[in-house]
Amino acid sequence: MDAYDAAIKGELGAVAPVGVNRAPPGSLSNLIAIYYGSTAFDGLEPSTKRTYRASLEPLRDKYGQLAVRTMQTRHVEAMVRALGDRPASANKLLKRLKTLFELAVRMGWRTDNPAAPVRPYRIKSDGFHAWTEDEIHAFKTAYPSGSRERLALALLLCTGQRSGDVARMGPQAIVRLPDGARAIKLRQQKTGKALLLPILPELERELAAGNASHLVFIVTEYGRPFSVKGFQQWFAARAKAATGNDRCTAHGLRKACAVRLANAGATSHQIQAITGHTSLSEVQHYTAARDQVQLAQSAFGLLSGGTSGEHTVSNLSKRLDSSEPKPMKAKEK
Repeated sequence: MDAYDAAIKGELGAVAPVGVNRAPPGSLSNLIAIYYGSTAFDGLEPSTKRTYRASLEPLRDKYGQLAVRTMQTRHVEAMVRALGDRPASANKLLKRLKTLFELAVRMGWRTDNPAAPVRPYRIKSDGFHAWTEDEIHAFKTAYPSGSRERLALALLLCTGQRSGDVARMGPQAIVRLPDGARAIKLRQQKTGKALLLPILPELERELAAGNASHLVFIVTEYGRPFSVKGFQQWFAARAKAATGNDRCTAHGLRKACAVRLANAGATSHQIQAITGHTSLSEVQHYTAARDQVQLAQSAFGLLSGGTSGEHTVSNLSKRLDSSEPKPMKAKEK
């Protein structure tokens, strides 16, 4: 049995994490340390860096002394499969390993990427729960207009942005468009993408009803900005209290926004212009929960000479702003 197999079986014992100057040259620990000092890692957001380290440091503890140049696909496979009881974590680790070995190839340590052939786990999950219209209605019923909760809901649902970006939004982000309408200007923390989002009437009402004296729209009970995690936890608790569903999260409203857009007839490119997703496949994953009945009726309408199912951008905003949308009911024959 070689050193890798022994290490994977835990027979070498744990190796403490070490810095680039202390890690054995050419070792996995050395490669991880070099990656931490790379421009690619440096350009990540702090929260993303923490997530990446959470995947890599346990690996570094166990296998940091192993030589990168002689690692094989079966060893990468074993490291990933060791997390088989947590497939999402295993898939994250696999992504990090592929990145590490790509770096090793660029530095001339290897001629191939041994992580490339390893397949991720297939996870049967729709990801974050997209809020239903009933859940949105329950939240609005629980928290009146003018409350922090209602403003947070409007910001999340009417901009389609991530909770980290919403937590940082403040009055300084509001600008005027050439036609005089107001919009929110932001640069997404995760992607770095600059967006200019027209403010829907529902959000305008909540902004007018809220307290605009702070640097950010949503503050703690002490009048201070939330941390991203603090905002997520606060909102999740308020959402569970209102809906009774602990799957109703801030990120789920970003998904609900995309679903509303899809149901209203927006194209994937239009949705992408609002959510800032980097690929259309991500948008399509988000909108998988669109109203099947509505889509089916629209499709049969094409055959029967009814509506074409096309929508203009002007009427799209009116449909999206409906504060109490009613669920589609199938017509009785």
